[in-house]
Amino acid sequence: MQSAGLYNTNALESQLDVLYHFCQYELALRHDNKDHLTLYRGVNAIDQHDILAKGPGGTAVVLLNNLNSFSDDRERASEFGDYIMETNVPLAKIIFYRDLLPGTFKGEGEVMVIGGLYRVRLATY
Repeated sequence: MQSAGLYNTNALESQLDVLYHFCQYELALRHDNKDHLTLYRGVNAIDQHDILAKGPGGTAVVLLNNLNSFSDDRERASEFGDYIMETNVPLAKIIFYRDLLPGTFKGEGEVMVIGGLYRVRLATY
């Protein structure tokens, strides 16, 4: 039983589910007429990312991992890499953001986003 991945994790799946649903509820209240947020991610070694297609004006389609850290502040994202990925993230893909629990997290305006295919605009800083 202990070799099972979720043994003795204090209902981790349930806790993540509650966090996700609370986040979606709060996003709906704060952004009632939006379905996307513009977010930024600073990266190094852009060639190590899964770029599936390149388009005009520095646009690309990128495959991102399971969970990714973005910032709502472009300037702050530039501190994390030589390239900036700017993308419009669907609210349904956001699992956590800094202001979800006021007063507990300070810093770079972090937004945790579920991975998948994203159309991004790549820019050097």
